[in-house]
Amino acid sequence: MRTWLSGFAYCFVLVATVGLGTFAQTFNVDLAASLAFDTAGFSSADSSFSATVGTKVGEVDLAATLVFTLAGIANATIRTGATIEEITISTEDSFGPQGWESGKLKLSRTFDPFDLSLAVAFEQPEIFASATVSASVQTEEGVSLSSSTTLTREGLSKKIISVGLDVSGLSLSRTTILSSKGLDQEQWSMTATVGDYQISRTTTFTAAGFSEEMISLSTTIQEIDVSTAVTFGTDGFSGADLDLSGSREGIDFHSATHFTPTGFGEKQLTLSGTLERFDLAGTVLITGDGFQKATLDVSTNLEDLSVGGTPLPVRAEEWE
Repeated sequence: MRTWLSGFAYCFVLVATVGLGTFAQTFNVDLAASLAFDTAGFSSADSSFSATVGTKVGEVDLAATLVFTLAGIANATIRTGATIEEITISTEDSFGPQGWESGKLKLSRTFDPFDLSLAVAFEQPEIFASATVSASVQTEEGVSLSSSTTLTREGLSKKIISVGLDVSGLSLSRTTILSSKGLDQEQWSMTATVGDYQISRTTTFTAAGFSEEMISLSTTIQEIDVSTAVTFGTDGFSGADLDLSGSREGIDFHSATHFTPTGFGEKQLTLSGTLERFDLAGTVLITGDGFQKATLDVSTNLEDLSVGGTPLPVRAEEWE
């Protein structure tokens, strides 16, 4: 436990003190609380609190996030990022109750019109977990190509190949996912814009053949975004969704209703807005059995907390 607390202390002390000997520092602090409720009332096990400290030292962005519950500290993350010789480098280390748990290193660069990246993941106890090489290109004619290959200690884990065409209000795409055993999934998508309506159709296949098909329609009616989707599986109709979202008098709302072959499945309603300097969001989940759970999220940002002279502005939420 002492090692665990020391690891967190190191993360925050590092962000809070690095560079202070030679640079004036500005910090941004994000504070957030997520309060959960269920049929029994307040749920302390599902509630959490977090604090994120962000700053910039020279060309390096630094951020540390601490998440804890009423039972104690849950986890922490420290992130760094910089651009050196047109190569963007970012790292992320996660700490749990026993200390360091996992890390990520990502390198990316653009060779116009190609975007290339390499992401390496590490975790306890074997250290190396996976490496993903990605490349993508998009032409002025609306043609896009992308490919990513993921390798683990056992060898090839996943390969994703996507081909797309976007021209004159019509978008076509094909995505193929391969594993070490061969075809895992293939997805064909088509989206067309007709007047104020957007119509989409997505068909998914697996190694066994047809898997499902989803047809969706979206539009805007009196400043309310309306989207509906119907899904069919190998046994026929498998579900439908109706989404409504918009804003009224400074309050944003989103309603998502899901229907199953037997009728009503569940409904999730989210309301969000700002009160003074606090951002508020409340979500309620209702199923055929009635109320299931709810969450209330409260967050705020303390900007430009300066230690020393001239501030070097950076927002902690850039790391989220």
